[in-house]
Amino acid sequence: MSPSKLVFCYIFLTTLLSDKIALNVNADEATVLGAALYGASLSRQFKTKPIKVSDISVHDIQISYFAAASTANSRPRSITTLIFPAGSKVGAKKVLTFKRKEDFSVFLDYHIPVSPYVLNLHFPPFV
Repeated sequence: MSPSKLVFCYIFLTTLLSDKIALNVNADEATVLGAALYGASLSRQFKTKPIKVSDISVHDIQISYFAAASTANSRPRSITTLIFPAGSKVGAKKVLTFKRKEDFSVFLDYHIPVSPYVLNLHFPPFV
């Protein structure tokens, strides 16, 4: 990040928070300090301001699969559905219903590709 952007961020955050922001703490130290403060807030021995922590996904997560072919010679169409929009809490559960009776593959990936890795899951038919 360029120095001019850092100054802009510093000014914006100080006006927003109306507190002085430490400039001498790097990312590792900030993470450790945040974890220590969060741990202290969970303990009954320390009195701290309430700290709310939640993990969210930064990208849209979608699921794709091929629909059953209507005829033997037709090309199967790909069905893609957004299951977790950006900002969803990590660890949330989603129930999906598929109207298929034979084996099929399911592809989970980001809506906008951010990684060359794609998770490919193969589910057996449910009896």
